[in-house]
Amino acid sequence: MTEVIADDVEVDLNMSYTGWEVTELEATTSRYNETDLVNATVIDPDFSEEPTIGDFASLDIDGRRVFTGNVYDANEKEKKAKEDTGKFEVKLMNDLHKAKNTELSIAVEEPTPISELVQQVCGEANLLCLTDLTWQQSPARDALITVDFSNMMASEALDKLAERANADWFIDNYNLLRFGMPDAEVKKVEYIKSTSKFGPVEPPYRGVKVIPDGAVSNLGQQSAYRLVNYMPTTPKRALSFDDETGVWEINEYYTNDPTYVHEDEQIKTFETAEAVAEKFARELLRQVQGGKLVIIGDATIDERDVIELPDFLYNRRYFVGEIKHKMNDSDGFLTEIKLEGAVPEDNV
Repeated sequence: MTEVIADDVEVDLNMSYTGWEVTELEATTSRYNETDLVNATVIDPDFSEEPTIGDFASLDIDGRRVFTGNVYDANEKEKKAKEDTGKFEVKLMNDLHKAKNTELSIAVEEPTPISELVQQVCGEANLLCLTDLTWQQSPARDALITVDFSNMMASEALDKLAERANADWFIDNYNLLRFGMPDAEVKKVEYIKSTSKFGPVEPPYRGVKVIPDGAVSNLGQQSAYRLVNYMPTTPKRALSFDDETGVWEINEYYTNDPTYVHEDEQIKTFETAEAVAEKFARELLRQVQGGKLVIIGDATIDERDVIELPDFLYNRRYFVGEIKHKMNDSDGFLTEIKLEGAVPEDNV
């Protein structure tokens, strides 16, 4: 069943391979594996079906898959005049909740490739997994490491493995766990609502030092990855919308300069320490300048993309942190994008 709830927008929501008419929708995905879920109000036009918890579910907007998962919750909305409206409020979740709620029993004493350890974690958590570390030039991209993940949640173990590989992990739009560094596309946006906010967010640190296990962390074997290489001492610019004048203004600010120190006894080699430091540095860069971008709905934007603002906003580029698609009768189709930080000019 395809239901148009905004001009020229087609929404396909399937549960148990049955199409449902959508009257309201909010779909959220995050690059930091915080929340991936869909809340929707749906109607079975034939009044013959009811959503079943655990059933397969998928969401497509304008022919593009936005979400794949399962029905997590379903409640029938209040009946009117004792008539069956066939209307339900449903919550859909992907397999991220498995990673967050599965306790592992993995302990490896022999050096093992990170890619193999990822597969072991996915196996215990019952996750479909694809690992690709061929993108990374660092010697630690698929390093041989030892780990003890006993009594640790799968999501925490994946975080630690991603640190050591200088990689990312996430559940994609088809409910497949991806481990590696996906290609990021630059998406230029044009129709920006004035409720957008581009405020300065000072990063808590401008440097990273990773100290591995004491047995190998002699002087000179501490990895220092300086973010100052990416953020010069010249002031950064922040964009803000002035409600009174109706124009976008530029403000300048400076960042702090402490160093973040991370100690981890499970890191045994200098190469792995470097990879972990680079991973932390990349995440800190995304905190340089954030905000919220509200645009006319666009289902093609992915949470691993880079957003480029139009000419009148100086073509600034931002990392995407979270995407929320909203649809209803009053507002139509809108996309809210949480901006995790400005892309450094020398990376553009």
